[in-house]
Amino acid sequence: MLLCETKKSNDRVDVCPLESRNIQMMTTDVSPPLVKRRVLVFFHICTVNHYREIVAHISQRLHDSGLGRVVTTLYYCLSGPDAENEPDPVRDLLPNGWNAVLLQRQRHRADFERLTLHIMAKEAARAGNDDAFYTLYVHSKGVTKTHHLHQTKAWRNLMLTFVADYWPLCLSALETDPLRAVSCNLHHWPSRHFSGNYWWTSSEYLQTLPTPIGPAYLDPEMWIGRGRGTCVSLYQHPNWCYIGTNFDHPTYHNGARAVDAAPEVAWDDVDECMWWGRGATWALVRKTDLPDKDATHRTVSSLNDVVGYDPCPNLSKMLLLRVRGRLLALVEGDVLRIRFEQDK
Repeated sequence: MLLCETKKSNDRVDVCPLESRNIQMMTTDVSPPLVKRRVLVFFHICTVNHYREIVAHISQRLHDSGLGRVVTTLYYCLSGPDAENEPDPVRDLLPNGWNAVLLQRQRHRADFERLTLHIMAKEAARAGNDDAFYTLYVHSKGVTKTHHLHQTKAWRNLMLTFVADYWPLCLSALETDPLRAVSCNLHHWPSRHFSGNYWWTSSEYLQTLPTPIGPAYLDPEMWIGRGRGTCVSLYQHPNWCYIGTNFDHPTYHNGARAVDAAPEVAWDDVDECMWWGRGATWALVRKTDLPDKDATHRTVSSLNDVVGYDPCPNLSKMLLLRVRGRLLALVEGDVLRIRFEQDK
């Protein structure tokens, strides 16, 4: 299992070494952790275009993942022209047998995802130690994209693979430290966020997020990264934009099983590890002495104090790592090589 984790501290991004507790390898067969608090799902649904198809797709993936074994309640909000229709236009599409509660309907959709995110934040603000919760947030991703149906479905599948199929891993990360958000495709431009905006977090982390959410179009997506805690990415796709990427659901699972063949990791020895691309391409960053700044090429095992990473959007299987602002790390095939540069 490969994981990267960053902490927001003022304007700097730091790597937080994972605890010595061994988080289990990423696999669909991971045993669920013993969770001693509520587990919720918040689902924002925009009732335009082919929304029923999208809701059915997400609901089926959630149901098939087995997440229903631990979810207490699925809360959902409706916005858009069909939101106030009777009967409830999506009730029959939600996961069968789940406790689903409609929180609010809103015919206009000017607030977009803010409607559901603000309700989630209020629920977290009311939560104390005795009723703290973990929550998954999803939304009707792709409902406004009528010309890229296959690509947006592939993007949903990408996110659902890691937040739904690997929900035991997500909950394990939160059990280790509730001040976290967990998902895939973590980016830092224009600010820290998970691309696509599907994620897990806790009521404790939600309490650190600013409200109300800003008015800009991207503010709901950027919101999750503005908390005082860490963001954990279980997967980094080599592309920055996923529209146009034909990467279907089975491919992710094939890649995950290939990565599972990687050796066991002593997590207290690891600063940062990542899994990205197709197949078993993977890299570990271990705690060792920082090499001389004049070194031109070193293996990944010689890194120390990694403070962040940036995927290269235009180069397949390439990654940039920053070490104290001086490091460029290049992935060449399945080998991660690095070279150092002075700050400019």
